[in-house]
Amino acid sequence: MPMPSAIEGLMTRPGMFLSETSFDTTVAFICGYDAALMGGLLFGFREWMITRLERGNNLAWPALVELAVKEDPVTAASVDDDATRRTVLFDLLSQFFAERDSRDGIRSMFRGYEAWLATQSWSQRSP
Repeated sequence: MPMPSAIEGLMTRPGMFLSETSFDTTVAFICGYDAALMGGLLFGFREWMITRLERGNNLAWPALVELAVKEDPVTAASVDDDATRRTVLFDLLSQFFAERDSRDGIRSMFRGYEAWLATQSWSQRSP
């Protein structure tokens, strides 16, 4: 499944879904949609973002998106620009949905996340 139609609509016609089209209201809409689907919409998104950024295990997904904006040399200067943050969010969601819905996508994502966790010193269990 590519990007869900409600998210696609939010991306292409935000004014139909939101009275204010800021990054924060976009995130709130997506969080509400995810909550209505009992976490099914964004299942694995946070873990996917963490393995892409190779950090941020202590952050929620909106903060990870903002971190991605800051780390991208093209968008770093526009970190406070709502339009840039929304564009990056939708680009990341598009990539995430495409990868998650590929063969063994979600399993592969969580394997990658587990492998990343194993490399973190704070995640190691002491004997």
